[in-house]
Amino acid sequence: MAATPTPPRRPGRSPSQVWVITAVLGVFMAALLVAFVVQLANQGGGLHGAFGSKLYDVGIARDLAGPIADKGPLLLPDLLRHDKVIYVQHLGDDPATSWFAFSALAPGSSTCVLQWDQGTQRFAAPCTTAVFLADGTAIRPGPSLSRYPTIVNGSGHVVVDLLHPVSP
Repeated sequence: MAATPTPPRRPGRSPSQVWVITAVLGVFMAALLVAFVVQLANQGGGLHGAFGSKLYDVGIARDLAGPIADKGPLLLPDLLRHDKVIYVQHLGDDPATSWFAFSALAPGSSTCVLQWDQGTQRFAAPCTTAVFLADGTAIRPGPSLSRYPTIVNGSGHVVVDLLHPVSP
């Protein structure tokens, strides 16, 4: 009986080579996605609250006023990556007026976030003795909080200008 010839070996990739190629392609796709997001964010402009835009559209004033009255001001993260953690506050009964945006950090700190006390309607700095009224005005001791111009635009949206703080 004659021996059966072995078929010629097809050139191919080992399983470890396949994993390496897959990993490299995954990293490449992730880098493309990051580049796309950065490009999109840098286009900015408008009232969309995109990273880098000058104005931040918080939302519809009449939809935000009730929850703020019930639970307290909105704490928004650092929207521009410049240590600008802010509170957005509404005072009064008219959703079209009396909006405030101010630093959520105790003056002189980059890490001490103010705590809202719904019972007293005041902010307190847990790292100092500083206390602030609901509009960001200091009670004791020290300066008031840095404020950001805040309006309700013609569409009824609360809009905060994060690039032009107003001195306390």
